[in-house]
Amino acid sequence: MIKLKVVCVAMAAFGLLYSCTPLPELEDLKAAVRDNIADPSSAVPPPALGASWVEEPVGPLAATRRAFHSSTVFANKLWVFGGRDENGLSLFTLSAYDGTAWTESVSDASSFAHWAGGAGTFIAEGSGGLMAWGGEFYDNAMFRSEPQMGLLSYDTTADAWTEVFGMSPHSSSAQVKYGNYFLSISGATWADDAMTEVEDYTQKCFATLPDSALGNDDSENIIDETEFRGREGHQAIVFKDTILVIGGQRSMVDISAEVYKVTFAVRAGQDFNFELLTANPGFSARRDFALVVADQQNDDASDDLLYLIGGRNPVTGDIYNDVWFTRDGIVWKTLVAEAAFSPRYGMRAEYYDGKLYVIGGATAASSGVTAQVWVSEL
Repeated sequence: MIKLKVVCVAMAAFGLLYSCTPLPELEDLKAAVRDNIADPSSAVPPPALGASWVEEPVGPLAATRRAFHSSTVFANKLWVFGGRDENGLSLFTLSAYDGTAWTESVSDASSFAHWAGGAGTFIAEGSGGLMAWGGEFYDNAMFRSEPQMGLLSYDTTADAWTEVFGMSPHSSSAQVKYGNYFLSISGATWADDAMTEVEDYTQKCFATLPDSALGNDDSENIIDETEFRGREGHQAIVFKDTILVIGGQRSMVDISAEVYKVTFAVRAGQDFNFELLTANPGFSARRDFALVVADQQNDDASDDLLYLIGGRNPVTGDIYNDVWFTRDGIVWKTLVAEAAFSPRYGMRAEYYDGKLYVIGGATAASSGVTAQVWVSEL
């Protein structure tokens, strides 16, 4: 903990004014750097979690290769939803892992194909169960993708999907749940209805409040480009009660490694504000990577770590299987330069039952998309 020394400065301006500013002691600042586990000069050893990986037997789930899917932990299970298969077709199945075996729900969301599911969908805990929204639906009959336009609710007991409400299309955006709000940040706009050519990267951010008692609040906010440039393939996560947005593709030749802190204000118009934490976090510029928060098996939440895993840079053609970690979103450190799993992107990572999981994704292999599940534990 940093001790503070109070320095009071007297100023004369139409009288005597006093302002007191807390300043950290120099030695305490140095100690804070030494105690930051992610700092290269830190004397604290790196975390064991995430350092070694083994492939998990997945049983029936092995038949479901998927990438650009969504996942969450809910009701003591790890859930995986949607995505795209090895043929590029949209998936609407929901699988659950209870720590022993994977099962697939009998009911899928295919009857709501224009609401949620497919690549880039998002699933999280909602009122009374799971909620899914957004994504891209690939129409196999018309050979084109379409942005999803609704929010679905899944009853884990009844194994049933229901419509909640329709809303603005969400495509290629970074999505995250913050409090009771579902947030969609930036993304791509398309030059044609078939979504075959990117026209631009939008500055739009959406906030949706999926609570019928409060009404459907689906509003948008357009961010000034000087504050945050539009992008796709970036990722968002809530880390220590703060929304972070990382990386992404800002043009056909521009890939980012930037880390932003996002402040979301719940008021008329839904105000999003972006603060650049670092433009050079240490890891290479990339998109379509995985983020996951894990605690360090103690009672101090401030010790929680954020992991960044894999991803790709389509400009250079590089695909990654490295693992990075941070304690504050600013200072990052390599944990593993090359993990046991092959380089991949479009996968998901979750922290469940004290273990880290990397699920699915696209690889450079001829099959393109994998059903592998890799696990790291202490």
